[in-house]
Amino acid sequence: MLTSALLALVLTQGVQYRGGSSDMSPMTPSLKEGASSAAVLDIMPLSSMGCSGQTSISGTALTFSRASSGADLYSGSESSCSNNVPRTMEDGLIIEDAVTQAYPTPDAPAGATTGSLATGWWTFWVEGTGSQQISAGTATGSGLPCTATASNICYTSISVAGTLVLSAVTGSLSFAQLEHSNENSPIKTSRIHSPGTRSADIAEWIGPRWTNKKDWIIEAEVTPRSGHSWAYPGNATIVQGGPYGGANSIDFYVLNGIPICSVWDAAGNSRYVQGDALTNNYHRLTCVACSADRSVCPHFYVDGVSNAHITAGVGTGILSSIPTSLRIGSCQGGQNFGQLTIRNIRVASGTSDPRRIPSANRTRYGTNSDYISYGYFNNAHRVAALGDSITAADYGGGITTSYEAQLVSQKPLYMVPNFGIGSTQTADHLQRYMTDVRFRGYGYVAYLGGINDVNLNSGAAQAISNITQLYAAIKANGGKVLAMTLLPGGQAPGSQRRTDLEAINTAIRNAASADPTNIILVDTNTDFDNGSGAMKAIWDVDGGSLHPNDAGLTEIATLLASHLP
Repeated sequence: MLTSALLALVLTQGVQYRGGSSDMSPMTPSLKEGASSAAVLDIMPLSSMGCSGQTSISGTALTFSRASSGADLYSGSESSCSNNVPRTMEDGLIIEDAVTQAYPTPDAPAGATTGSLATGWWTFWVEGTGSQQISAGTATGSGLPCTATASNICYTSISVAGTLVLSAVTGSLSFAQLEHSNENSPIKTSRIHSPGTRSADIAEWIGPRWTNKKDWIIEAEVTPRSGHSWAYPGNATIVQGGPYGGANSIDFYVLNGIPICSVWDAAGNSRYVQGDALTNNYHRLTCVACSADRSVCPHFYVDGVSNAHITAGVGTGILSSIPTSLRIGSCQGGQNFGQLTIRNIRVASGTSDPRRIPSANRTRYGTNSDYISYGYFNNAHRVAALGDSITAADYGGGITTSYEAQLVSQKPLYMVPNFGIGSTQTADHLQRYMTDVRFRGYGYVAYLGGINDVNLNSGAAQAISNITQLYAAIKANGGKVLAMTLLPGGQAPGSQRRTDLEAINTAIRNAASADPTNIILVDTNTDFDNGSGAMKAIWDVDGGSLHPNDAGLTEIATLLASHLP
């Protein structure tokens, strides 16, 4: 059992624990059902995909276990995570069921016949530009034969155990997985690089403080994993407490893209609330149970807006005993689903008003209130770094850091994922924001981009238009822009490139001047300029006035940190 692994970020990113009433603001207004209590389990990952680390610390309210190593992340070249070490993606914690890999040579796909496969659901998926067909050998299964490609997942239910036949590969494939789990839908889980079984991820929150059995709230922030969507068939558990499907239990989940919260009362009868189909990539889902008015409870909120599509069931919706723990992303005695990444789980009792769940943007309340902050607290402490190679920090020259890493070092309660890609222009950054960043709930977007537009002579007018659209999109999605000016590039005075750079920087400064609340000027150009339009030598990686060295990246982080609360 780990308490540590999820707590690794406590050491590396800054965890806070606060208990008792000393940190409380006055209650406003009074509650219907006596004293309230609250707990917040803030699950935030590292700044990128990874393993969250250590496994030897105990004494926290969150435990984690997975009795196997070799558990790679969903994609990319990330290293395997050791036993009992949780895996995170940029959006939160990954929870997966036990999965068996039956492909004979996963890292070198080739024609073969599998060993005897058990009955049940099997999913076959591949990576690469080629394809491979799977067909029945001695096994009997639905949906066969089927050809898998990077965009087509094969899915079969084997009714008679036996072998399957894998054809010769057509084209080029870099990886293949034939996986067996309890998930009765075509869902890709993380890679397994040799035949065998990866154990289930089990994350459990022990003893959240609930003092009221009738009125309570559960809230979580969830995002479909890369390659998944809300519309995938199957049940994706968010939080589950008590005996699965038994008396005095709670199940908070997404089924076929529909958010549902069910409460089983002391008699084992359920009452549930169902919201509308989810659409955007990121959502804050809130389940409310209350005893005062069964016509509206349980109730649902999506992103803070009332969203109760159906409320039904013969149960009372009231617990007669409080679950002693909550399972995160899986069911006790049930299944673990890997469709979602989960963070920022909040529980409150003694109130049915979701506005009273504590967060950095809401008044804290109650006489007993705990919160455990795993990494970061809320979206206000999430900064997306967007831009080109300076943001990506992938240009070599002996650099060993990034401004994102340095910003986290200076602001340890912030998460700063890196969305930079080298050699990109402002049009690329606008598209990347709209497709990869927009719905992930970032409080800030730190943006530095446009130098490649200048150096490739794309024209200042188009770059300014792209930057203006980007700023507007960030504001429309509730974020603030940390608007960095382009670094001095050493262009000759009077040259077109110098003129374009200065025009872009003037536009950035003007935008910030017009809306300083939402567009926060970080004047990196002025700070880095040596007085002649070139980069100061102490911050220049190679004297080319294009890329900063480690000290320069640290200086960018310092400038950004000065504008963050």
